[in-house]
Amino acid sequence: MLSALALIPPIMINGLWIYTFESMSQSNQFEKVKVFLHYFPGFLQNSRVLILLTIIFSIGVIMLSATGFERSVIRSQKIVSGFMIVAAILIFFLQLIYLM
Repeated sequence: MLSALALIPPIMINGLWIYTFESMSQSNQFEKVKVFLHYFPGFLQNSRVLILLTIIFSIGVIMLSATGFERSVIRSQKIVSGFMIVAAILIFFLQLIYLM
């Protein structure tokens, strides 16, 4: 359950990223990034910091879900843990692409 809570920030950051870019289709890249960063407090108004924060949360979700997957005996818990691992890995690799 803790892994589900840790997955919320990366999903929200990526969702906000998608929303900002879709809603400002006529603007250039610089303006889109500027508007996206204005949604966050001052210490988070750096795209690299947000990417690293998302990567850290994703790694945490992977570790927590892997532990939950190994310890669970109920099949539905294993399925949920597996889903969380896959979602966190996808978000992790997406953020690595953004870093390049």
